[in-house]
Amino acid sequence: MIDGMTEEAYRALRPHVTALPVTGLGINVNTATAPVLRSLHEELTQAQADAILERRTEERFENVQDFLALDEFAGRGMKPTGLGLQTRFFEVVSRITYDNRVANLVSTVYRSPEGEMQTVSRDTGQKNRITKEPFTISGE
Repeated sequence: MIDGMTEEAYRALRPHVTALPVTGLGINVNTATAPVLRSLHEELTQAQADAILERRTEERFENVQDFLALDEFAGRGMKPTGLGLQTRFFEVVSRITYDNRVANLVSTVYRSPEGEMQTVSRDTGQKNRITKEPFTISGE
């Protein structure tokens, strides 16, 4: 798909990057990982990104202006363009095992601003997405 992309690079990027079927949604500052936060400005350090994450665990940001007003961004000329507070797309990853048969399903779900949910896609070909051991219920 992308020339030069390796499995190692894909696995390193996967927790921090997503491809969505729309444009313009921006980065959710309430869920962005430390590497994503660091990508917002070249001078932002790991310690500063960690401090933002720590602050965010105590209380989420109510608006982008509060996020940009943090000391970590002072004097950096940060703009709100490309930043947001909400996530509209979610992945639901499931594995069903019944009588030694396994079915895997990865669904992409869209939540509208009104809260309505809609399935955008379903994929049964991503068998390696689930890494947890199966949960079993014994009939005994």
